[in-house]
Formats: sequence, C-alpha cells, structure tokens
Amino acid sequence: MKENNGAHNIIGAKRLSENSILLYSIIFCLTTLLIFGWFAIYNKSLVYTGDAYYQHYPLLVQLRRVCSDFFHGKGFDSLMPFVGQGVDTFGNFSIMLTDPFNYIAAAFPVSKMDIGYSVAYVLRMYCAGLSALVFFRSIKFSSRQQIIGAISYALCVWAIMCRSQAFFVNPLILFPLLILGIDKVFEGKRPYLLIFSITASLITYFYFAYMSAIGCVVYVIFKLCFDRKLNFDRTAKNILKIWGKLIAYIIIAVLLASIVLVPMLVSVMNTSTEAGVKIKYIFDMRQFALYLTSLFTTTQPIGNYSFMCVNAFMLALFPAMIMNLGKKERRFPAIVAVFFLIMAAFPAWSSMMNGFSYSVGRWYYILMFFLIWGLTDCIEDMDKEKSKALLKFEKIWVIALALILIIAVFVLQAGSSQELCLGIFNIAGMMYFMFYRHKKVFTQCLAVGVQIGLFFIIYFNPVTSKALLTGMNHNLCYDNYQKSLLQVKSSLNPNYRIETSASVTKKGEYTDYSPARSANEGIYWNANDGVTYLSTLNSNFRKYNEDLGNSSSVMRRTIFCGYDNRYRMQMLAGVKYYLTPGEDKNKYGIKEEFNHIGVKDGVRIYKSKYDTSLGYMFYNAMSEEEYEKLTPIQREQALMENVVLSSKEMDSLTDYYSDAKYEDKAVKINSAVSYKSSIKPVNNKFSIENDDKFLEINLNKFENCELYVQINGMYKEAFSKEKTNELEEKDSTDEVLMNKVYIPRNNFTIDVIKGKVTKGVANLTDKENQANRDLHDFTVNMGYFSKVEGSIKLKFSEPGNYSYDSIEVYAIPIEAFETQAKNLESRGMDVVKYGDDVLKGNVNAKDDGILYLSVPKQGRWTAYVDGEQTEIYSVNTAYMGIPVKKGNHKIELKYRSTGAPIVYYMTAAGILGLSAIIGWDIYSTKKKKRAALNSEGDHK
Repeated sequence: MKENNGAHNIIGAKRLSENSILLYSIIFCLTTLLIFGWFAIYNKSLVYTGDAYYQHYPLLVQLRRVCSDFFHGKGFDSLMPFVGQGVDTFGNFSIMLTDPFNYIAAAFPVSKMDIGYSVAYVLRMYCAGLSALVFFRSIKFSSRQQIIGAISYALCVWAIMCRSQAFFVNPLILFPLLILGIDKVFEGKRPYLLIFSITASLITYFYFAYMSAIGCVVYVIFKLCFDRKLNFDRTAKNILKIWGKLIAYIIIAVLLASIVLVPMLVSVMNTSTEAGVKIKYIFDMRQFALYLTSLFTTTQPIGNYSFMCVNAFMLALFPAMIMNLGKKERRFPAIVAVFFLIMAAFPAWSSMMNGFSYSVGRWYYILMFFLIWGLTDCIEDMDKEKSKALLKFEKIWVIALALILIIAVFVLQAGSSQELCLGIFNIAGMMYFMFYRHKKVFTQCLAVGVQIGLFFIIYFNPVTSKALLTGMNHNLCYDNYQKSLLQVKSSLNPNYRIETSASVTKKGEYTDYSPARSANEGIYWNANDGVTYLSTLNSNFRKYNEDLGNSSSVMRRTIFCGYDNRYRMQMLAGVKYYLTPGEDKNKYGIKEEFNHIGVKDGVRIYKSKYDTSLGYMFYNAMSEEEYEKLTPIQREQALMENVVLSSKEMDSLTDYYSDAKYEDKAVKINSAVSYKSSIKPVNNKFSIENDDKFLEINLNKFENCELYVQINGMYKEAFSKEKTNELEEKDSTDEVLMNKVYIPRNNFTIDVIKGKVTKGVANLTDKENQANRDLHDFTVNMGYFSKVEGSIKLKFSEPGNYSYDSIEVYAIPIEAFETQAKNLESRGMDVVKYGDDVLKGNVNAKDDGILYLSVPKQGRWTAYVDGEQTEIYSVNTAYMGIPVKKGNHKIELKYRSTGAPIVYYMTAAGILGLSAIIGWDIYSTKKKKRAALNSEGDHK
C-alpha cells in the first residue's frame, strides 16, 4: 500500500512538472507575493506617484464613465471637450479603449480603482509570461525551459518597472506572438496569429508597434541568414515569396486596425514637436559603465525607461549563450540576442527606435525577449558536463561582473549603494546557479522565482530604497481628486470653460497654481478645464500659447496648464468660472472681472461679470506677418479686436473683414536694480554660487493694472568642473553640486515674486527630453494689482553664470481690458450646447464678419449656418473661423472622428482580405481532404 502511494506521489509530481502552465502560474503567484509584499505591509498601491497617478488613474475613471454612458444608451462621443480645448477620442484615448486590461481596472469602483490598476498590471505581467511560455512550447523547449523562461520574461526588471506605465507591459505580451506568427508563416501554416498580433499591436499603441516592426524585420533577416533549423529553400524566388506573404498579411492587419490607427496617426502628425533634441551616437565612459551594470542591477544607461536587468539564473547562462555563437545549429537565438545587446550600446539606435527623437530604452522589451530566449536555450546544458572552455569562461564572467560593479560604483560614481547591493545579490545568485545545479524541475523553477522575489524585496525595501515610497497609499488617488477644485463642476454651466488657480498635492494639500498641478483633473471630473497631460496635443494649439508667452503652457512635457489667469486669454477661451481654494483672492491676482459668488466644499467660486462665450464675431483681421512682429503682450491685446489669418485665408475672406484695429496700452514701469538685490549684475551678467539668490527690480508706482514681467534672452552657462568642485567643498548640501561626476547643466528655473503672487518659468534644456525646451524669452503674468509700488523679485536656484538681454515690467491699465471685454461681450455667441459631438449657438452679426470659435481646428468638424454647410477656416494660429453674413443666425458644428468615413472603408477592406484568406484556407483544406480520400480509394 505504501509503495502504491509512493508511486502515486511520483506520478503526481511528474505531472505537475510537465504541466508547465500550472507550475508557471504557481511560481508567478508566489513570486509576485514576494515582490509586492512590502506594498501590502505598508498599505501602498502599485499606482506610481508620477504618470500612473497623473495620467492612468484619471483616464481609467473616464473609461468607466464612457462604458457606463454606452451601456445606458448615451452613445459614444468622438470628441473629448474636457481635454485641453477638445481632442479626438480615438486619436488620444484609444490606448484606453482598445486595451482589454483597462476594462478590468475600470470595473472597480472609482474609490477602489487603484486596486483595479494594480490587479490589471499584475495580470498583464502574468499574460506576458504566458505568451513567452506558448512561444517556448512551440519551439519544443522542455517544461523547465518553458517555466523558467516565462518567469524570467514576465518578471524581468523592464516589466516590474512598468508599474509607472502599466500599458508598457502590452508589447511584452504581443511581441512573442508576433515572432510566433512569423514562424508559422515560414512553416506554411495559417497566418491568423500574425494578423491578429499585428492588429492588436497597432490598435493598443502604435508607438510600440513601430518598434516591434523594426524588431520583427531584423528577426526575419536573421532567420533567413542564420536559422539552420529552418526547413526553407533560400532561393531568391522563395525569399521574395515569403516577404510578399508577410507584406500582404501586414497590409490586411493595418487595414483591420485603421479604424483606430488612422485617428492616432493623424493626431501624432499634428502634435507638438520637441525643441533641442540632442542625439548621441556612442556612450561615454560613465554611460558605458551604466550599460554594463544595467544587466544585473536597476541602473538605466540612457534614462527614460531603459531597463535591461535579468535575474541571476539567466545571468549564469551568459557564458553558455556566447559559446553557442560558435555552434551553427544552436547560434540563431544567441546571435539575435547579441545583436540587440550590441545595438543597445548605441544611443543613436535607441533614438531611431524612438522615432528619431531622443534616445530612450522603451524598445528594450524586444531585447529582453530575444535575450531571455537565447539564454533559455542554454538551460538544458546545465545538466551536462561542462567543457573546460565554458568553465573558464564562467569564472572570467563572474570576475568581470564584480570588477564592473566596483568600477561603476566606486570609481565612476555611476551607481548608488542600493545598486551595489542589488549587483552583489545578483552576482552571488549567479554563482549559486552556476555551481549548484538542481535537476528537479520544480525545485529549480521555484529557486528562480524566489531569487527574483528577493531581488525586488531589496529594491522595494523601505530601509535601503525609496522605491516603495513611489507607490501611492491606498485610496490616496481618490482622496486627492475629491479635494480637487473641480469637485464643484456639477454646479457650473457645462457650456463654458473653467480655470483653476490651485491643485492638490499627493499629500492632499492645496498648492499655488503652477504647471506642477495634477494635469488631468479635468478628465477625472469630465470638466471643461483647459489642463491636460496627454502627449498628442495639436501643435498649432501649442504654438498659439507660445506666441502669447503663456508660461504655464511651456513647462515639463507636452502639457497645457490653463490660461495663467490672463484676462484676455480667459475671455477668448470662454472661461466663465475661476476657482481657488477658500483663501484670500489677492493671492491669485483676481479683480472684479470675476465676481465672488460663494464658497462650496472649501472652493471659492468666481464667475466672470462678462458674458464670455466659446465664440465671438470679429469684423477686423490681422495677417500672420503683422501678428508675428508684435511682442507676446501686444499680441494678447490685438487678439481682443482682430482675428489672425494667413495670407491665403485673407484673400478668401476679403468681404468679411476690415483692416486690423489695434492700440498697445502696455506701460513700461521698471527702473534700476534694487540695492536690496542679492545679485549684482554687470552688463546684464551675473553669477550664482548657491541657492536662493534673487534679483530685485524697482518699480515705478502704478494703480489699477495687470502686471507683466518680460524676460528676454536669459541664458545660463554651467560652472567649470574645477569651480563645481570648489563650491562643493563649501556647500555639500547642494544636490546638483554633490554629483561627483561632472555633468554641465544649462537648465534653470526662475520664480517671479510680487507680494503674495508667485509664478515660475523654466528652461529645461538638459533635464527633460519631453519638454518645450531651449526657451530663453518668458512672459510672466502676475495678475491684477490695485496698487503697484516697491519692487519685484526674480529668484534663481541653480548655480551658474547667467546673462540676459533685458528684463522689463509692464503695467496695462485695467480700463483697457474692460473696454475690450465689453466690446467683445456684445459680439459673443449664445452657446446652446457644447458636447455630444456638437457645438450649437446663436449669433447676432452687426455686419458681415468672421465667427471665431475657441475650439482647435482638427478632425472632421462640419459647420452649418442656418442649416447650410459652410467652410471652416483656420484663425488665430490654432482655432476655427466661420464667415457669417450680417443678421441673426443659428450656428451648428458637428464632429466626426478624424479619418471618418475612409477608415470604415479601410477596415471593411481588411475584413474582406481576412475573409478571403479564411475562404481560401477552407477551400484548400477541403481540397486536400478530397484528394486524400481519392488517394485512399485508389489504394484500396
């Protein structure tokens, strides 16, 4: 009886070992519990305090709202009016709509959606490993190889760091399927997997599809050249035939995806461009040290999400993979992995993979797949007697990694104490797996999982790392957004826009209005707030704000942060409500233009005393050439009385406007630099050696005005290495100077302070890749002041040598604005409805003129005046203008998603193409069966 039980247990253990999916699932669950255990202990969610909080959480809330509206019969809107000043839904929101994991997260209540985000993220990683496991099974890897390869892939550092951008895991899922689909085409099997995976890649996020396409092309080339196991006649005819098939399947997939892909591409083609992108072609010594240590620590060789660390077990297999390069029958996966490893050492390649923009390692998921494939191919070799050459290579490998770690951390200062701990741990684990091999599948697989888990316990340990602190406390996302000023939006008229003066920090405290505010509050609350953090803002919309010197719109990344409490910009944008915390209004520079109408839930609400509108009639026009000659302050005034047209449009609309009408009311009021200033410029040059230095400028007295500071030609040159070292000895607390590796930084920030009002500007030349960089001219609006006297301060924080062309302070009498505002008010459109893909209103034109609409010209807007379709023109750089005859008119604009209806025809063509393949497949299968039956009959 005992013997039978023993036999039964042996059979059960064997079945468990052979059931790779079940064993993978068990080890994945145990490992993820180890990895994220600290988060549970410290009541942390997996929502990263940066992008996951600012972008993904509010977008998931919006997705839940979209789903609710759809199931309640409210339909689906093609325009998102609450993002900036309106964007295309498919063009900007498709990454949420087409990702099935987002619906899992959105199924959770809003207050618990941080849990939903965490669940969806972990499920993505699980599916990534499952995808790799399916691939490894298809190429006949053993159960041990399948499980260890899948675990190593699903829980590589690249995947774990996707916590900040959960949808980054999606290409980890799809790329193995793309490669498997290509293999099936080479084997003459059905192409459905390839078509599906291409289509899924394109509609989930074409940015990664672009990188995957390059990876797949390289793979096909290497497969034709080096894969000795490929049973394929490599004649020119067959090679052309296989490429023809692949291209045909790609075309079908592109057509199938076009309903989502085309709007996305159009949005990207119209998006803002980044200034000052610098591309390096090779690594310097410090970066190369980072590159080498990144294989076994969490360092990033080029920053901006460039992780390539593998676990200790995989690290132990490197020598064997390199040795495989010399074996013709084994070298194919190794040679592809080594190729991508080499290319990762060239920033120019990473720039190409990022659409020829700045170098970034987001394409490393391709590297991770091929690297783990190449290493997994060597697992079964661990049980065999090793050659002397391999044993020698392994010893050299251990010593080399240890030396690299020591040089990187202690000599080049290219790593922290945490990186040192992680590196030592991985090297020790590598040695363990090298010299103490386990032949039992379950034991070895579990050991790999435990090692990965312990590695991340070190990384997410609150004692040795701050990484845990980047996860938000449970419910904090919800609590913060509930404290947002926009919480009161339900009591405000939705046909107008809202501006807010402050936001809530991650600690739940209000902060002064600044570009650091939570940019997607408008998306969370479905409110027409002019703030967004999406990366596909229309470039013309961006230029409009840059031309006006709107400093709040040109800070970090592609972000537009409202109208900076500039009355004219607010008026032109149709801002009806201005929200602040329940505090002193003088802190935000507010005057009678916004009348206080009460405090609700701690939010002070102001309502414009003017009848602002989303559209105004204009009877005067200014050419773009005239407009460009004006200063930002002058342009802002000119737009209150004129629309700006291109030469072509001026010629087309000559019957609808008179010549430009404009008078500059700005008065220069600054005098000498104050003796109180801690900075003493000489010939407009000065140096700053420590923090909190300020330039104080005396002002002439002025009353009842708006105050502007115009900074022109401000540059900073970093100190020399010698000067930096000298200052470091004097002040070791300075964060910039404490960096012992000399990296000259020419970026700077300036706080402009007058009384209780503080505004900030920045040049982000060196620090930020996704910024509107290399700015040297700034227009800073300080708001309304009943009395101007004393001085204004410019506070500088970064050490360096500064120079500037001019710093001027202007006052514009508030009466000048009031005159313009009352005039514009009389020409406003009475907005009846804005939403559900339509903008409706009534207008009374006193003469033939142009109706300006503060909605960016994009997509497929169709305009009707009294039911008759009319042409839409581009005005004021970014917005729409409609010619309107004298009299009372009903205006209606309808929106359809960008690319419609052609995308429907393209998708239909894709469906027809796929149907043709399916039909041919069915026909061929039946034909083969008939032939087999006939052959069998003849044989009988």
